[in-house]
This record gives sequence, structure tokens and C-alpha cells, in this order.
Amino acid sequence: MGETTEMSTDELGRIFKQAPFIEYLGLEPVSLGLGECETRLRVAEHHLQQDGYVHAGVMATMADHTAGYAAFTTVPEDHQILTVEFKINF
Repeated sequence: MGETTEMSTDELGRIFKQAPFIEYLGLEPVSLGLGECETRLRVAEHHLQQDGYVHAGVMATMADHTAGYAAFTTVPEDHQILTVEFKINF
């Protein structure tokens, strides 16, 4: 098995900016470790639904993208991560 992926939060930030939807949302990496990723979002008006709460789709996107990068740290450098099943309950 190859080396697992190691990258700095700065490198991760550059990768986040390569995903147009993630950049639009403003999702930012905070920390990264083996099997761990923490992100943050500065909530803006375009993140809200009609009742003024953050839209569930925004929260689901955060969960999916953050978990994907946590998983990415555990695989060899020549592998990619892609969600094949996803469920979220609020």
C-alpha cells in the first residue's frame, strides 16, 4: 500500500478553491489530520432558507465535503475519494 496523503491546511485551502460550488459556499478548511478534517462556514444570507435558518443542503454539503477530505488523508496518493452513498438526519 502506498503512502497516505499529507497536506497542509494551506494546500487544502487551495484545493477547496478548485471546487466551484465549495468556493461559492465559502467553506474553508480549519485543520487536517489523519482521518480528520475540520471546516468552517461564515454564514451569509445566500446560505439561508425562507425561515432564516441555514439551508439543510448547505449543511449536507459541508458534511459531505469535510468527510471526503478526512477520508482522503487515509488513502494512498494515487487514489481519489468519491461519495457513493450519503444520508443525513437533522
